[in-house]
Amino acid sequence: MPHGGYSPFTRCADGLLTGAIPGTLPAVIGPDPGPWNGGRVANGGRYCRGCGSRLARDNTATHCTACARRMSAAAGAPPAVRRDFWDSAVMRVALASRHIGRVIRAYRYHPHHGGRPLPQQRVGGWLGLTQAQLSRVENGPAVTDLTRLTAWAGTLAIPADRLWFHLPGQSEPTDQADAHGAYAAPRSTTSPARVSVDTDESTDTGGGGEEVRRSEFLAAAGPAGVSERAAQLAAGADGMATAAGELAGLLAQLEDSGTNDAAVERLSSLTAALAESHTGAPARSVLDQALRLHGQARRMLGGRLRLSQRRHLYRIESELLAHVCLLQGDLKNDDLADRYGLVALRFAEEAGSNEALACTALAKTYRWQDRLLESAEIARRGYERSPATPIRVQLAAQEANAAALFGDVSRAREAMRRAERDAETVAPDSGVSAWSFGRGRQAVFALSVANQTGDPAGALQAANVADAGWANGEPRVPANWAQVRIGAAIAHLALGALDAAIAEVEPVLTLPPEMRIATVTAYTTAVGRQLGGPQYRDNRSAMELLQKVKDFNTGALPGGLPKASNG
Repeated sequence: MPHGGYSPFTRCADGLLTGAIPGTLPAVIGPDPGPWNGGRVANGGRYCRGCGSRLARDNTATHCTACARRMSAAAGAPPAVRRDFWDSAVMRVALASRHIGRVIRAYRYHPHHGGRPLPQQRVGGWLGLTQAQLSRVENGPAVTDLTRLTAWAGTLAIPADRLWFHLPGQSEPTDQADAHGAYAAPRSTTSPARVSVDTDESTDTGGGGEEVRRSEFLAAAGPAGVSERAAQLAAGADGMATAAGELAGLLAQLEDSGTNDAAVERLSSLTAALAESHTGAPARSVLDQALRLHGQARRMLGGRLRLSQRRHLYRIESELLAHVCLLQGDLKNDDLADRYGLVALRFAEEAGSNEALACTALAKTYRWQDRLLESAEIARRGYERSPATPIRVQLAAQEANAAALFGDVSRAREAMRRAERDAETVAPDSGVSAWSFGRGRQAVFALSVANQTGDPAGALQAANVADAGWANGEPRVPANWAQVRIGAAIAHLALGALDAAIAEVEPVLTLPPEMRIATVTAYTTAVGRQLGGPQYRDNRSAMELLQKVKDFNTGALPGGLPKASNG
C-alpha cells in the first residue's frame, strides 16, 4: 500500500472504514453496529446501522434518513479535543513552523483520531476546501491571508496562545474544560467560504481577503533580531519623514556590531570540528564541549549584531543543539534530547537554514521514546527539506526503521528504497562526523528494517555489505560496528543458528564502558531478550552468553538500561 493511502478500504457515509474484499460482505472496522447486523440483510429485511429501524425498500443506503441527516451534520464539524491535543511533539513542530498547512496535516495525523489519519476530503469539508485544495495548502507555500488563517484556526479550535498571528476580536483562551475534559477553544460558528488555494493565494470570493499585516507577519516569521519596528517602517506605517530618520538609524545598526565576523566564523569552525569528533570520543566529553560552544553562542547573541551575523549564529545554534540532542540521547537523557532538538529546529527555521540536522536528531529521539509514528513523520519532513547529502539518506532510513517498528511494512520498504537510491548519488564525507551516513551506518538501518520485516537473509546481506566497506578502508565507527554485529546475531537466531549468533556477539562484549552508549546497549538488550526465550533455557551456551550480555549492560554508561529495540 502506498504511503498515506488506504486503497484496500472504502469509506461509508458515517466515516467507518469498511473492507473492499471482492466477493465478501464489508466488515465494519469501528464501533459495534449493534444487534441489527449493521444495515445488512437479516431475516429478510435490511436495518439501519445507526438506530436499528427497518429500512424502506427503496433505501439502498446503510442508514435511515434521520440517522443519515444526523451523521451529515456531525461530519460537518471537527470533534472537540483536549487542550493537550495541541502539545504533542509533531503538533508543536508544526505550529512552530508557522505554516497552516503543516498544522492541518499534523491535526489529521494526530493519534487522538484513533490511529488512522483523517481524510483530506473530510477535513477540507470542514474548512470549505476541496481535497485537492487542502493538498495544496498542506504541501505548498505558507498561506498568509489573515481571513483564511483566522477562519481555519477557528474551525479547528486552535488555542489563540498557540498561534503566530492575532485572532481579531478574540480574547486569550483559558484552561477551561467541560464535563468530559475537552478543551472548548473559540470555534468559528460559520462555515468558511469555499476558496481557491493556488500558489498566488488568490480567492474566488472577490477582494482577496485581508492579508496578515506586514508588521505582524514579518515580526513573527523573521528572527528575533528583526524588530516589529523595522517591519512597520518597511510598510511605511509612520509617514515618510519619520521613516527616513529611523531607517538611517537602522542602517547605522547594520554597520555597528559588537561582534566581529572572525569570531562568528571561528565558532562555526569549532562547531563543525566538534561534529567530526563525535564518533571518536566518549559521548559525555563531546557533550561538555558542545555545551561550552552553546554558551559562547548565547553570549554573542546577547550583544550587538548585524542581521547577517544573527542569522549565522542562529544556524550555528541549530547545528550545536541538534548535536546536543544526539548526545543526550546517547546518554539516555531522552527528555532533554527532545527539548534540545525542538529548539534546534526552531533556530533552523528562524535562520532560514537546513532543518535536516534537527529533524534527524529528533527522529532518533522519538524512536528511543517509542514515539514511532512521530519519528517517521519528522524524518519524512527532514527528508523533503534536505539537499542531496548523507543526512538525506539517513532521514529516509530513519523513516523506514520507525515504520518497520510500528508495523507499516509497505512504508518501511518504500522509504528504504529511497534511502538506497539516494545513497548512490550523494557525495561521501569523512564518514566519522555526527552527520555522516557511510555504508556502515546504512547497513545498521537496512539490517534493522530487514529483521523487523521478517527477512533475516536480507539482514545478513546488509551486514556483509558493511564488512566489505570496512575491509576496503572505510572508517569503522565502534558503535555502528557493534550494532551490525548484534543485528547479524539476531538474524542468525531467527534462522536457528545459535553458534553463529554467539560468534557475532562475543567481540562486542569487549567494548569499554565509555563506548557502551544507548544505541549499542539497546541492541544487546534486544539480543538478550532473544536468548532468554524458552527455546534456549536448557542450552548452556545460550545461558552463558545471556549472563555476559547482562554484565555488559550493567557496566554501561549511567542512566539505567534502555528500552529494548532492534532499531
